[in-house]
Amino acid sequence: MVRLCQPAGFLPASGGKARAACRCGYTTTPRTTETRALDALLSEHGYTGGDRCGICGADSGQTYPWERFEPLADGHVEVYVCRDKGGCSERYVARERLDRLRCGCSHTTVAATGHYHPWGTKP
Repeated sequence: MVRLCQPAGFLPASGGKARAACRCGYTTTPRTTETRALDALLSEHGYTGGDRCGICGADSGQTYPWERFEPLADGHVEVYVCRDKGGCSERYVARERLDRLRCGCSHTTVAATGHYHPWGTKP
């Protein structure tokens, strides 16, 4: 499974130092503070996942993706989805309505036919 790289937490190190750990298993060398360990993790290893929700398309804004989103796995890949499930589903429904208006299709048989138009396109 393809995993998102994002901070997973901190591990204690000798001398009262801390190591930052990524969800993929990568860890930094010991740093004097957790803040420095996190900075090292982000600069040395980076993070993945994009800056949009995989369901509703919401933007993470000026924050790191994991501050607004949480990972969701489907067995093969992880994507970020909104932590605010109520707002996410409302945005998803609104986006689907807009897609229907742009497309002109009835979309009543989407599940049966697999009929799908990527955001903002027509067949």
